[in-house]
Amino acid sequence: MNKSTLPSAMLALTLALTPVLSLQATAAASARPVALAVTADETTTDYPVNYPADATITNAGRSTAAATLTRADGTTQTIEIDQPTSRRLAFDRLSQAFRAKAGEQVSIAFSYTGSKWMNGYVYLDCGQDGTFSTELNADGTPATGSDVMAYTYYQGKNSLGSAIGSGDTGVNPPTFTIPTDLKPGVYRLRLKIDWDDIDPAGSTVANNTITKNGGVIIDTRLIIADSDEAAVSVADATGGTLTLADGTALGTTAPIGQALSLKLTPAEGYRTAGLRVRHGYGFDGAQTIHGTPQYVDTDYPSYLLSADGTVTLPASVVDGNLHLTPFFTAVGGGNEPAGNDYARAFADDLAVTRTDRHLNSITLTAAGGGSRTVTVPALTPNLVYRPLLGAEASALPGDAIHVTTDFTGGYMHLYLYVDLNQDGRFNSDIEADGRPTIDGELLSYTYYNGHNSLGETVASPDNTSLTSMPAFTLPAALPAGVYRARLKVDWDNIDPAGRWAEGAPNNIDTNGGQVVDFLLNVHPAKGRLDILTTNGSIVGQGNSGVDDKIAYGTALSLLPVGATEGYVADKVTIRHGYNLDGAQYVHGNRQWSEYSVSGTEAFTIPADSINGDVRVSATFDKTDATDYRLVFFDEFNGPDGSQPDDTKWRRSTRENPTWKRFVAQTEAGKLQTGYIEDGKFVALCIPNTLDDELDGNGQKQQMISASIESSAKADFLYGKIEGRLKTDPYSGNFPAFWMMPTDQSAGWPYCGEIDIWEQIDAQNISHHTIHTRWANSKADGELCQGQSNNPPKSGQSNPVGGLYHTFGLEWTPTVLKWFVNGKQVFSYAKKVGDTNALSLGQWPFDKAFYIILNQSVGNGSWAAPADVNHTYRTLFDWVRVYQSDALTGLDEAAADETTDIYTRPGAIVVSATKATPLSVYDLQGRTVYKETVQGNVTLSLPQGVYLVGGQKVLVP
Repeated sequence: MNKSTLPSAMLALTLALTPVLSLQATAAASARPVALAVTADETTTDYPVNYPADATITNAGRSTAAATLTRADGTTQTIEIDQPTSRRLAFDRLSQAFRAKAGEQVSIAFSYTGSKWMNGYVYLDCGQDGTFSTELNADGTPATGSDVMAYTYYQGKNSLGSAIGSGDTGVNPPTFTIPTDLKPGVYRLRLKIDWDDIDPAGSTVANNTITKNGGVIIDTRLIIADSDEAAVSVADATGGTLTLADGTALGTTAPIGQALSLKLTPAEGYRTAGLRVRHGYGFDGAQTIHGTPQYVDTDYPSYLLSADGTVTLPASVVDGNLHLTPFFTAVGGGNEPAGNDYARAFADDLAVTRTDRHLNSITLTAAGGGSRTVTVPALTPNLVYRPLLGAEASALPGDAIHVTTDFTGGYMHLYLYVDLNQDGRFNSDIEADGRPTIDGELLSYTYYNGHNSLGETVASPDNTSLTSMPAFTLPAALPAGVYRARLKVDWDNIDPAGRWAEGAPNNIDTNGGQVVDFLLNVHPAKGRLDILTTNGSIVGQGNSGVDDKIAYGTALSLLPVGATEGYVADKVTIRHGYNLDGAQYVHGNRQWSEYSVSGTEAFTIPADSINGDVRVSATFDKTDATDYRLVFFDEFNGPDGSQPDDTKWRRSTRENPTWKRFVAQTEAGKLQTGYIEDGKFVALCIPNTLDDELDGNGQKQQMISASIESSAKADFLYGKIEGRLKTDPYSGNFPAFWMMPTDQSAGWPYCGEIDIWEQIDAQNISHHTIHTRWANSKADGELCQGQSNNPPKSGQSNPVGGLYHTFGLEWTPTVLKWFVNGKQVFSYAKKVGDTNALSLGQWPFDKAFYIILNQSVGNGSWAAPADVNHTYRTLFDWVRVYQSDALTGLDEAAADETTDIYTRPGAIVVSATKATPLSVYDLQGRTVYKETVQGNVTLSLPQGVYLVGGQKVLVP
């Protein structure tokens, strides 16, 4: 195949590394981070994909968020992708890796949303030859030497050779064994979701293309080790020592897959510059094999170390052998901190004396952060220094960045600095060959003393060199924040203060140079969204849920909702940026901004305010329009790792019902499964590792779970009960926010039960249910009446899983109403006057109930059987209870609601406690319904406005 005709994806999925140091690197060597870069080199035919690099999937109902490898010991490793939002087909994750051993059994699982009428495939280039061979035996099992490791379905079989139908096979392939003859090293791993196609490059079959079917291709690495220990070596260095964090000597091995804490200690007269970690295999060989990195250099500059010089290498870096290079720099070299922030060698009013040279704009293009242009306005006089701190460029940690300028004139040099340690100065240290030191902040320049910032020998550039600067890469571990950047146009001078001295030649002003300070926003792809409210909620537009992660530069529409009618917020305050609880300015660099909007209506946070983390705060004040008052609450704002307030909650007991069967009973189990973190109660159901967590037969439990309840602490008769929460969708998930009566002497279901919220598996369906003697079906000899539709005992809504939602129940003496994000979704009415129904337990809701919050898992009877190797998680942000003095005083006459009316798409729902005449009119005055109703009635109607009982009702 002619290389020039290859699809662009074949180029995009081939990686090459920039040149790196030899293993004999010392403190004098260059130490900029090594960048993984997409290139079109001689390996462009390796690991092809049948689609362009920017191809997207077109099936709106399908997407993949992550892939997880589970090892034989149950440990898991996960690689995330952003397909649910980006809709891309192919993902390069070669900077990440899974770990395993030859001969080990492993399994791959996809975090996949949508119809399971898709198939999963796993390929491993065992021969490291740049291709995935796909030979299969007649029975469907991979042939000897095949690179197919596992698949769920292809031509009627799976990779185990089992004959299966072409139906709902699922996307998670069978467990497979890593070939026993693989030598230690790094191998290309491809994970694919497709339809009945073994081609690793993706199906191109008409009407069943991988893009049309909503598949995915993920390329990553599999690191194979022959031991659990990594070999550790340390390069010689002058000016200090490298030890373990406790000061003891560093050994020759370290456990693979475990974090490693180290300490750099400078000798007298030196300071610590940083640490380079080379990790992987084959240090003496090629760094890449067919574009697959065998080892990677990860830099930890001094500003990423703690004050005492310690640094912890995460488990993801300790993924193979390690070669460590510490860097120390002699102090007193003339580049010590200046007295003022971001010092300049000249006065602020210094003007350019040449008229033929002017910097018009600066453009930073970041691989992940996009392109931003900073315009330098024309001024008279043309001042040398331009503090444009309202301008903000964008980048992600680890981004490759290319800078271009629009400069009128020529024969000058460009220098870009970024204050990465935020100390108010730019460190312009460079190595002998011109490259920045490991902690240098002169990240790119076109010329100084015969070199550029890549260490290349260059002639003094002519005027054409002023359009482009050498690309550079930000440290991958750089914390999110707003950093001061400086672009300097000067002549053969790396001093960030500018070349200027009284009466000297080549001063920056006489040469027509310029110094422009602006801001660089280094951010993750998504920031944190924190919503803080009292007596109400902030929900998504159209009463939808809200994610706690928010995509950078994407506008967000929100809606304030009071706890009940009569609770109103005067304003909503939006704070956005970084370090939202810290100083607003760091060395003059703005970290966050704040403004307020009206709290009485929907509002939109504009895209330019989604520039980091976002906090939305509102206080809803009680007005005379309501007599509901707050009587119980828990915001779960204790210290991280603490337990819920024991004056409000206690742990549930372990018993036979599905929701109780795994509830942790030991102190260790309780600490593992339920705790406070980041202002939330974290409720988990996890694989059990505790020998004293036993089931009723004295056997070790498979899983343990969290459940807290307010029984014996607080219970309630009538009121509005609300909670804000989110759950992680997954097969077998079964969490709940619900209530049981304090007096259960009648037995279940006679005593009654109110389920405010339940959500099972990965379904975007919330269940709102009651259980009573009247409503439950007859079973096990119980004298239940089976009146589950008289009125309906359960309603559903469709909150999207994985988002925060506010679920509420309003409970009066005659009706229960369920709310999701402030909108009513269901009701259950007392059959007032129906003595038969009431005598048979239709309304056991006239006594006190307590609240339960729990994370359980299914057993197959409703929610799917639990995955006993998975961690299930639900976060409860807060719980609040409001009561009315009229209701708690049992003034039933004041509280009696004859008719409850609410809407849902295409319908008006009426719940009547008594026989009640009901008329519905359209806006033309035509009668669309006229009957006497009792119980629940659903009127299917076109979208529009109707008059019901003299009030306007909007049918969505």
